[in-house]
Amino acid sequence: MAHWRDAIPKLDLHVVLSDPPSTWSGEAGRIDADMLTRLVPDIFQAQVHVCGPEGLMDAMAEALPTMGVPESSIRTEKFSSSGTPSRANEAA
Repeated sequence: MAHWRDAIPKLDLHVVLSDPPSTWSGEAGRIDADMLTRLVPDIFQAQVHVCGPEGLMDAMAEALPTMGVPESSIRTEKFSSSGTPSRANEAA
């Protein structure tokens, strides 16, 4: 991730694990308005890119506008899992 910070100086990247291992020293928990305010105090001035599962997308769709982020500054990309393992993941 240091590569991205060096390559894009204005990039503000935070990794948050909802269920981290005991060795994790970074941010942990569910991303919400309180966490965003703490990590990105000027978020209302930022171009925000949100990508994640449906629960995260729904939470951000609710939180970001209440934090003053204009709809025109929010970019989203949803992803989902079919729940069916691919053949590459099946035991041989």
